[in-house]
Amino acid sequence: MNKTSAFIGRVIVAGALVVISGVVQPAAAQTPGPWIGRVFFGIDGGAQVTSSPYTSQTTFTLHAESATLEAKSEGSLGPVFAARGGFRIWKSLAVGVGVTAFWSTDEVAVKASLPHPFFFNQPRSVSGTASGLQHDETMVAVEASWMVPLSRRMDLTLFGGPAFFSLRQDMVTTVLFTETYPFDTATFTGVETASVSESATGFTAGADVSFLFSKSIGLGGHLRFSRASASPAPAGGQPTTVDVGGLQVGGGLRFRF
Repeated sequence: MNKTSAFIGRVIVAGALVVISGVVQPAAAQTPGPWIGRVFFGIDGGAQVTSSPYTSQTTFTLHAESATLEAKSEGSLGPVFAARGGFRIWKSLAVGVGVTAFWSTDEVAVKASLPHPFFFNQPRSVSGTASGLQHDETMVAVEASWMVPLSRRMDLTLFGGPAFFSLRQDMVTTVLFTETYPFDTATFTGVETASVSESATGFTAGADVSFLFSKSIGLGGHLRFSRASASPAPAGGQPTTVDVGGLQVGGGLRFRF
């Protein structure tokens, strides 16, 4: 009886192990991971938190002599719209496209040297401040992404790649002023501007953290840095180096398919 009882006990234990192996383990293997499917997409609102100073120089003719004009901007901050999307090609590696749009208004400090209407080589200096110069940037980047699972519902994505920028910048072309006899001095009253467009190629890199409420929808936040140098030149002005891109932060919706 003892041998029979021992044999029955072994059978029961073996059967229990089979049940655990056949039921519990596959159930654990079917637990969804942080990235289900092959396609991802995110849409964010945010801000650019770094500025890009620049200085432009222009010459124009006044009283048969050349007048010089310098406009210095410290850059400005502003809102950002961002979107990223792509598809997984191997394990946690994905390729896709990122798009950002940034817009702001600049204030510039203006200095000008104006020829005298009666005497050659006796310029008059004027200075002042002009505001409301529009600065718009659009970036399209080709990105490689690597997703790192942090938990069953949270993941970290690192991304980067070449970036292509389109810049539209209002630039100072002429200074406005008043003068009265004997015209030895002049008073700054404003500026005239022109909208100049330029393109540039650079890079982008960043990180995105996502938390999924379900298999397909969640929320996330991103940190992105991008940089390129454009050289817009207004009519009569010299090409001006203007850095585009910068450090951006934002957050919004995340989708997985």
